[in-house]
Amino acid sequence: MSVKKLKSELLVVVRDLKRLSQKIDKITKRVEKIEKPQKPKTVELREVPEIDPAILARAIRGKVYPNDIVLAHIISNPDGIEI
Repeated sequence: MSVKKLKSELLVVVRDLKRLSQKIDKITKRVEKIEKPQKPKTVELREVPEIDPAILARAIRGKVYPNDIVLAHIISNPDGIEI
């Protein structure tokens, strides 16, 4: 074998090793991301509010009207409003 051919084969091997190391780095980053503890996205309620289920359903659907908010306050705190 000639020296030129050996050099070219060596360069091919080195390139493949670089690609392999990059792939290994990507895989380790993915594994670290999966193993990393995730923050909970929900907030714990300390007290369950007493809200009318119909109002709550409209709020979830994104159709909340001002009178719904007033009714929710009245229902959840009936002693705090004087009529």
